[in-house]
Amino acid sequence: MKRTDLCGIAGVLACVHALLLVGELREWRFHLDHYLNAALLATNLYVLLGLHLAVLGRRWPVGAAYAAGYAALFYTFFLAHPAWQPSFFIYAILYASVFRIPLALGLLVIFILCNTLAQPYPGAAFVTLGATFAAGYAAYRRGAGWFRVLCLTVGVGCFLVLLFPITSFLLMDAPQTLLRTLREPEVKEALTNSLTTATIAALIGLVMGVPLAYALARATFPGKGILETAIDVPILVPQSAAGVAFLWVLGEKGPLGQILPLADTRVAIVIAQLFVSSPFLIKTALTAFESVGRQYEDAARTLGATEAGAFWRVSLPLAARGVFVGCILAWSRAISEVGSLVLFAYHPITAPILVLAKGSQVGIAEARPIAVLLVLACLWIFVGLHVVRSVAFRRFVAAR
Repeated sequence: MKRTDLCGIAGVLACVHALLLVGELREWRFHLDHYLNAALLATNLYVLLGLHLAVLGRRWPVGAAYAAGYAALFYTFFLAHPAWQPSFFIYAILYASVFRIPLALGLLVIFILCNTLAQPYPGAAFVTLGATFAAGYAAYRRGAGWFRVLCLTVGVGCFLVLLFPITSFLLMDAPQTLLRTLREPEVKEALTNSLTTATIAALIGLVMGVPLAYALARATFPGKGILETAIDVPILVPQSAAGVAFLWVLGEKGPLGQILPLADTRVAIVIAQLFVSSPFLIKTALTAFESVGRQYEDAARTLGATEAGAFWRVSLPLAARGVFVGCILAWSRAISEVGSLVLFAYHPITAPILVLAKGSQVGIAEARPIAVLLVLACLWIFVGLHVVRSVAFRRFVAAR
């Protein structure tokens, strides 16, 4: 678009808006409020400048697509739905600003569609569709073929649809509500209990599970297959059945519980969490150690390292990333445990038990902010642990 064409179109727009102003003064049928008229004139001029920049060095279909998109915005938000007119100015300026950036333009279109068509869950719908589009576009920009882009987009979209309920309820409560809920003493105590006991259970699982996983990966002995199958038993056993078993043995009337009563203590919480979470750490660590070739240990042994030294200086650093992932999975499983704790260690109460109690006694509306706080705390810790995995372990392996 030449500068003369740009000035000519701007002049036509100015004449049209001047006529609309005269129409308001003369009370014609077609007129606009003078404030709305001025805002629309400024927006149109900005969009016209965006059109000029959009078609620089490009073919005319780009300009036609730009004009069609703006016309759709104008009709939908300014003419068809007058109540949406304030949103029109924001969307139009954003549209003109990001038209030359495909990722931003796609996210803007998805945001507009979600806000108009996906009520009452526009935020969750935007996260789902926007993340799916961003993943596919990123793969396309990296040169992936159409089939890989399709597989990634479909996979990410389907997975995010499964997370849609979690995403929607995370976005429902205002920050003020969450802060007010966090200040409640019982909520603070429950979150503290959950985070503390889950961390202790994960650390105990780390000390117990890593040697076992290494032995299973390197040693051959009778009954190895049975032992590997037995590790999966805590995953297969229903949580309620595990709670009854713990209560039967370690409860007040149990044979060991009469000597050392553990029910309804923090130790009982750690025991139940360790029972359900340890298989995740052991299995992940086992896979990590199996992926480390024996030749590395053999080379260390030929250089004079002992068997324990080869483990500490070779096998563990190479398998550290997988072991750490197992720790994260074990911690996540431990903090989410409910079924066995309801029977074996209801007190001191943990956050998942508090959510269950509030939901059954008072209602879902009262339980939702507590659940949101629990999920947010887990997400922040989960993200932090993965940052540690990607940064700290890289330096750890290099140093070893």
